[in-house]
Amino acid sequence: MTEYLICPFCKEDGFDLVGLKTHLWCNHCDIFNKTEVDTNTMADLLHLKREGTMKVNVEIAKICNQANRHYCIDNQLVAPAKWDDLPSGIQESIVSGVAEVIADPKVTPAEMHQKWVDYKKAGGWKYGKVKDVNKKLHPSLVPFEKLPKVEQAKDFIFIETVKNEIN
Repeated sequence: MTEYLICPFCKEDGFDLVGLKTHLWCNHCDIFNKTEVDTNTMADLLHLKREGTMKVNVEIAKICNQANRHYCIDNQLVAPAKWDDLPSGIQESIVSGVAEVIADPKVTPAEMHQKWVDYKKAGGWKYGKVKDVNKKLHPSLVPFEKLPKVEQAKDFIFIETVKNEIN
């Protein structure tokens, strides 16, 4: 899954996108540090970085979706659709969650759940005993501690899946 990259400045290799970003933007590449980069070139580099990061985040989101599907099937829960069959809003939610874990690898399952709750509520969703996409009702729109353990495990699995993929 991981595509290894080469630093375009010093030619050091073996980076994933997160590692290359750290190498460049955290002053580890002496050549990059000494290179005068005009504003347009810097904008191009940032665009490529964002574009590449988004591609990686989407690939990780697909893996998270697959892991969640298998977990749900194994535990006789309602399984989400396969990635290509998910509505774009749900795909975006998963990609956003991946970005959250990458930005803060120490995020807890309870914090991730709360971010998901906030995201859903911002989209007009409310608590309902049964999930209803048309009415925007979802039974998991409760505090993490009130979720059944089998539902809490999904947040643990999501975080660990992201961490495994970025490492």
